[in-house]
Amino acid sequence: AGLSDGRVSLVQVRFVPVYDGGALRDVTIDVRPRGTVTLDPAGRPVNQVAYLEQDGQKFVAGLVGVGEVAYAWLDSDGVEQRAAVHTDAVRFTQVRIGRNGALIAGTDTGRVYHWEHGDGLVLTDISPVSSTPITALAWMLGGNSFVAAAADGSISGWLRVTGEDGRAAMMRARSYEGQGERVVGLSLSGRERSFVTIGERGSVVL
Repeated sequence: AGLSDGRVSLVQVRFVPVYDGGALRDVTIDVRPRGTVTLDPAGRPVNQVAYLEQDGQKFVAGLVGVGEVAYAWLDSDGVEQRAAVHTDAVRFTQVRIGRNGALIAGTDTGRVYHWEHGDGLVLTDISPVSSTPITALAWMLGGNSFVAAAADGSISGWLRVTGEDGRAAMMRARSYEGQGERVVGLSLSGRERSFVTIGERGSVVL
């Protein structure tokens, strides 16, 4: 959860299936506090948070200001590192972290920015998803692709592919049928191959 003073309170929530004789009997919820991170040293409110744990590393990102994403991670030595990406041309509306710390952020102009993580963040792609604001984002297929929803009701999947020149780029792989209202949330299956959409009026569509 993003706080008003630039910090982020981290909690890991796991849904654990309980089986009885091979049949699913229940699902328990395991909640684990993961500490607090100062995402923005300037103390600005963090409006949206993305968090990932992978191979003992922690990655967290959040929207601060108008066109800025603050980003922090723990390196292999457990030392906290920070970075930030900023643009004056757009307002970021959505942010998500993928495998190995890769970052995507949607904008109010319908673009999705993609950064790879190494020693810092390197911008690799700006995908023209829509002409309207991005309203939901989710990584798929282990972080090799993402799905994006826009304010015009469109939903599309994007995949990183290598062209004939040997350069990799995000390309539109599929356009999905809209659900008749603005999509405000996306939830993936456990295998990250399918997803459900959540509409602004509460509808859920697989």
